[in-house]
Amino acid sequence: MSSPQVKTTKSKSATPQVPEEIRKAAGLLIDRLPGQHEAVFAAIDGVVHEEPVLFKGPPGTGKTLLITYLAEMLDMMVHIIQMTKYSTDAEVLGMWDIKALQEGKLVRNWSNIVRADMLFLDEVFDAPSFLLRALHGILNERVVYDPYTGQAVPIKASVIYAASNYIPTTPELQAVVDRFPVKVEVNYVPPNVYKDAILVSIDGQKPPRGLIKRQVIEELRRRAMEYARSDDFLAEYITIAQSLAGLREFGAVISDRTLFAKLPKIIASTMVLLNCPPSIKGCTMYTAFLIMPWIVNVNTLQLPDKQVQPQNPVQKASMNVKDALALPKAEFMLIVSNFKDILRDEIMVMAGKKPSLLAFEHALDSLEDVLKMRKWYSPILETLEWRLEYLRSVS
Repeated sequence: MSSPQVKTTKSKSATPQVPEEIRKAAGLLIDRLPGQHEAVFAAIDGVVHEEPVLFKGPPGTGKTLLITYLAEMLDMMVHIIQMTKYSTDAEVLGMWDIKALQEGKLVRNWSNIVRADMLFLDEVFDAPSFLLRALHGILNERVVYDPYTGQAVPIKASVIYAASNYIPTTPELQAVVDRFPVKVEVNYVPPNVYKDAILVSIDGQKPPRGLIKRQVIEELRRRAMEYARSDDFLAEYITIAQSLAGLREFGAVISDRTLFAKLPKIIASTMVLLNCPPSIKGCTMYTAFLIMPWIVNVNTLQLPDKQVQPQNPVQKASMNVKDALALPKAEFMLIVSNFKDILRDEIMVMAGKKPSLLAFEHALDSLEDVLKMRKWYSPILETLEWRLEYLRSVS
C-alpha cells in the first residue's frame, strides 16, 4: 500500500518540529506521573487549544499534581478551587468588602479566580447550582458573573482544567458538561510501573520553573490556527464532522458547538504537537481517530452486535451515514483500543522517549483486518502505515 502523498511543495523534513521545551516538559511530566501519559498530553494540548479540559477519575490519581507541575513549567499562576456542595460564593469568588457593606453596598473583593493565568476546578460538578451558573460564564465566555449582583468580571485565565470522579447525566447539568469538549479518563497507576511510582514519590524533585516560554506557546497556537484554516484540513474535517454527527444515531452526545467551534481547534493543536500537518493526506483524520474517546463517550454507544450487509448494489448505493458507520460493537471497540495504544506511542515519541512501537505494529495488523473493507474507515490505513515509518525514523 502506498504512503500518503504530500500535497505541498515543502518536504516532510521542512515541517516545523515540536519545540524542545515541549518535549522536555512532556518527558519530565511522564516521568513524574508514571502511567498517566495520556493525561499529561491532554494537559499540554489544552494549553495550546485553550478549550476547557476535564479529567475524569478517582481522587488521588495525580490530577492536581499534574496541573501544578505544568503551571510551574509555564511560569503561570494557577488557582485551584476545591468544590463541594457546601461551597459558598465567598470561598470561590471572594469576600464582600466590609466597609462597602457598612455603607449599604455590595462590593466583592474578587479572589484569584479573576487574576490567575490558569484555573483548576476540582470536583467541579459538586458545586452548588448557583456557583455552577457562575462557572458557566467562566467556561463559555471567560467571564465570571456574580450570582448576587450580576456583575460580569473578565478573567485572565486562558487555560482551564477541571476534575471529577463522575460525569453527570442530569439534564440541568448538561450545559456545563458540554463546556468541556475534552474529557480524559485518569485511572490508578498500573502495576507495571509501581516501582517507578514509588521512586518518584520519594525523590522530591521540583519541576523547572519557566521551562516553557510564553512565546513558544504563542507560536504553537499560531501554527494550530494556521492548520485549522487550511484547505487540506477543512477537506478532511468535513468527513470527520459527518462521521461524528452520524454517531448521534447510536447515542453519541456531541453538540454543534463542539463539532464546529471547538473540535477543529483541538484536532489542529494535537496535530501540531504530534508533528502531523494537514498537508500530509490523512493526518487530520488520523488525529481525529486518536482523540475520539476524549470527545465521545464510546462506552455508551448503542452499536449493533453484527454488521448488516447490503444485499445488492442498489441497497449499497442507498446506504446512509448511519448504515456506513454501523460497525459491530466489538469491532468498533477494538478500533478504539488499538488507537489508544497508538496514541501512547505517539505521546512517547513526542516526549523524547523511545517506545518499542510493537503496540503500534500490532494495532496496524489488527486494524487492517477490520478496516480494509469499510468505505468510511479504510483510508486511514495508508496514514497508519506512513505514520509508523515516521515514528521509527524519529524515535
